[in-house]
Amino acid sequence: MFNVPETVLLSGVTTAQLSYWRKRHGEQPPVLEPSLRHGRRIYYSFEDVVALRSFAHLRAAVSLPKVRQAVRYLLSQYPDTHLSEHKLLSAKHLRTVVHLTADGEYVDLVERPGQEGIHVVMQEIYDPFKLSNGRKVPALTNPTAGIAIDPEVRSGQPCIDGTRVPYAVIAGLTQDGLDARRIAALYPGVTSTGVKGAMAFAKQVAEAS
Repeated sequence: MFNVPETVLLSGVTTAQLSYWRKRHGEQPPVLEPSLRHGRRIYYSFEDVVALRSFAHLRAAVSLPKVRQAVRYLLSQYPDTHLSEHKLLSAKHLRTVVHLTADGEYVDLVERPGQEGIHVVMQEIYDPFKLSNGRKVPALTNPTAGIAIDPEVRSGQPCIDGTRVPYAVIAGLTQDGLDARRIAALYPGVTSTGVKGAMAFAKQVAEAS
């Protein structure tokens, strides 16, 4: 699970967008409900972040209202399917959002909702990319050297690469004054690269909040 600052960093969307998308607007359901709420704390799943990265990636080619329109269409047509399971594509020359279905069909979601036959090149959502405002969104599975995100490990919580140790634990120890040698004694398998990665990732998360 990812808290809001981690989700902002890894997805490319803003805190304001997350807040807007998890609220109802009139009769419209939320675009994306967080997977977990604990009191005032909000947590997003790995699948949530994948879906949000798709939204951010699309924003490089189309307007935010078109992204919302595409998502609303998917929610209405596939109410029982998580948004991360849909491949959403676009290109600046198309001026629309395209859904690549499980059957391999390309379906227009905005200009002519439901129309098939539009072909575009699939863009890798997991790779790093840059937003229209110049902000760089890190790779999802390896956002920085020494840090890995795997949905099969601690439900996708960012961990030291090759271990199940959350980055936040190591970052906290460094803030308490422990060096890489002492941390390795507590957590065998956590290398100096992992320690540096935890510190770097924690800084990025703090800057994204």
